Amino acid sequence: MTSIPPNQTLYVRGLNDKIPKLQLKKQLYFLFSQFGRVLDIVAKKTIKERGQAFICFDDLQGAAAAMRTLQGFVIFNKPMIRDGTLFKKEKRGREDEDEGENKRTRLDDQDHQTLFVTNLPPTATEDSVATLFQQYDGFVELRMVPAKPGIAYVEFTSLENAVAALNVLNGYVITPTNTLKIVLHNSE
Repeated sequence: MTSIPPNQTLYVRGLNDKIPKLQLKKQLYFLFSQFGRVLDIVAKKTIKERGQAFICFDDLQGAAAAMRTLQGFVIFNKPMIRDGTLFKKEKRGREDEDEGENKRTRLDDQDHQTLFVTNLPPTATEDSVATLFQQYDGFVELRMVPAKPGIAYVEFTSLENAVAALNVLNGYVITPTNTLKIVLHNSE
């Protein structure tokens, strides 16, 4: 068996695909958060992606500890197979071309540090949405647009911090009918 070098993001497969997504994500969070701060868990129910998840840790040490400890751990009556993933957006060659410009954010202008968030549920509160973004370094504030429910601006101290939050939360399914759409806000 080959050894996979640890990464901050773990790829997990062999999960029970009959479990509802929200319940699965909660259980994975409780299981993996004992090893370090979990930033995000991505689990989808499409035919191609069910039974799999990505667990994003804040640091390499937590991911490495979980990687060593949880191989073959039985969850929902199935042993999960855990691997360190080599998934990094910056290094994906051909897939970037397939995604098209609408999903890629251009970083030409280094003055950006505000994210523009759309497709929030109409019932979303400033506190509930801020909770999503507060876990990222450099979070300054969140401003909802009262006249337009479903829209918010999120301010970060630097471009790097804003992009880190954007990369994880863009496409995040906040409710069954609302998937976040996030872009860097152009203040010009």
